[in-house]
Amino acid sequence: MLLPKSANNVMTTTPNHTDRPIQVFIVEDHPIVRHGIKQLLNDESDMVVRGEAERLNEALDKLQTLRPDVILVDLSLDSGDSGLDLIQRVRAQWVGLKMIVISTYDAAVYAPQCMQAGAMGYINKHEAVDQIVDAVRSVCNGNVFLPADIGAQSADWFG
Repeated sequence: MLLPKSANNVMTTTPNHTDRPIQVFIVEDHPIVRHGIKQLLNDESDMVVRGEAERLNEALDKLQTLRPDVILVDLSLDSGDSGLDLIQRVRAQWVGLKMIVISTYDAAVYAPQCMQAGAMGYINKHEAVDQIVDAVRSVCNGNVFLPADIGAQSADWFG
């Protein structure tokens, strides 16, 4: 749940998932991928997709009223928007909102930038679908979620 901070209009999150499902927001420019992720997550008893967007500005607009626990962010959006830019803008406005990158790009190359920008997870779209579910649960509980083959390198990414 997001709570506003009055001093500088920055919001923070307070975890509370014992009484309600994990609320997820999806930012993905490919409708079929977005639909598949939505269906996958909505099939889980402890998760619900609260909203979705295909562009950066659309996501920022919807996040003004929706209060997800976790955002799944595609790194590259067709409109020329950058998922990395979205991560930075969300981090500046909603402190503590958890974000996971979903991408086709090599995690060893792009995950460090995403993690330093404020993401808490990185999933390659080539991974098994259960990785998305595991990542949402893990990140929602305050853990970092990375592919096993690069997890050991991640200690240097959080400057």
